[in-house]
Amino acid sequence: VGDAQNTGTRWYAKRDSVSDWGKGPTYLRGISAQIKLLSDEPKLTVWSLDATGARRSQVPSVYKDGALTFSISPQWQTAWYEISAAP
Repeated sequence: VGDAQNTGTRWYAKRDSVSDWGKGPTYLRGISAQIKLLSDEPKLTVWSLDATGARRSQVPSVYKDGALTFSISPQWQTAWYEISAAP
């Protein structure tokens, strides 16, 4: 993730320190990145997860030449991903 902070966080004027940490929920700024993982397992599936660890949706991925490649982005609205070899 990129920037993250609680709801109601208050910063000092110079924004060099926090005067009040606020409360949840915590807001996260998603980032975009292409991930490439070396693997001997050709049948891998990538999932975006919710805050409890439950699967939300399958993330498109490609396995080629011993590497799994997929992209993460704010589109998935998550900070957590699972890579599964299960059928």
